[in-house]
Amino acid sequence: MFDSLDKIMNGLTGGGDMAVKHLYTVPQFINLVANIVVLIGVGLSIVSLAMSFVQFITSTGDPKLVEKAEAGILWSGIAFFVCLAAFTLKRILLNFMGIKGIL
Repeated sequence: MFDSLDKIMNGLTGGGDMAVKHLYTVPQFINLVANIVVLIGVGLSIVSLAMSFVQFITSTGDPKLVEKAEAGILWSGIAFFVCLAAFTLKRILLNFMGIKGIL
């Protein structure tokens, strides 16, 4: 299914940058992209969570600002757990397909 993409990736490993030499199979490349996406999602959710906490602390009791901060905290927490669920699902699918040794 991924034969042509695998040939391209194998052609890239012939020389050049050391980072490219470690990406010699299609599943490993797809796994790397998925890990980067999950890492970015977790990072953004943590930053959003921190900003919502700061907004909550600095709201000085204004009901509208408190409600907005609470909604931000809720959605940031949901985003964090969705990212963790995506990472777990990726691991389960890779194990199911028999691809081992890849984070």
